[in-house]
Amino acid sequence: MSRTVRLLLRLRPDDGITGVELAAIAGAIVLVSSLFAGVVLSTGTTASLQLEQTAQRALALVTTGVQVDGPVLAQTDGTRATQVMVDLTTTAGGGAVNLDPHATSGRLIVSYVSATTVVRDLPYGVVWTSGNGDTLLQPGELAEVVVDVTGITPAIAAGQRFTLALRAGDAPPVTIERTMPGGRPLGTVVNLW
Repeated sequence: MSRTVRLLLRLRPDDGITGVELAAIAGAIVLVSSLFAGVVLSTGTTASLQLEQTAQRALALVTTGVQVDGPVLAQTDGTRATQVMVDLTTTAGGGAVNLDPHATSGRLIVSYVSATTVVRDLPYGVVWTSGNGDTLLQPGELAEVVVDVTGITPAIAAGQRFTLALRAGDAPPVTIERTMPGGRPLGTVVNLW
């Protein structure tokens, strides 16, 4: 026999062991790949669900709110504001907003901010300009929110700049920055600018 044939015969028994080892390695690679693919799919599904929930929440926040629709007026006693009146409608494409001042949750919250004062949850009333007059401001309806500012100290006087923040449920607040007109005595009803 030639030397080459003898050498091949010697190596032949080792070929079987190498095949088994190769099969074990290939099996391990397939197993690890399968586990990795399962983790990737699971993570992708979880991330997809979280993204969907975030998008739905963002859409709800944007479409559940109010917007100012008209002038912002103040009723005065001649020296200071006693009420601030704001006409409101729902945001475009939005849903109903609870304007019931006595509701315990999900209602409109009105806050006042000036250079020296912050007052949260001011009392208010609602005068319906158009709509069915229930406690919900629905698309197409117009309501005047009359905010009682008599309890604010210092009082809103001539020339004073202030901000009202109106938050409907979980929606972002609508901020209204205005200045009381100067001069004394103030008119009974003044347009805030």
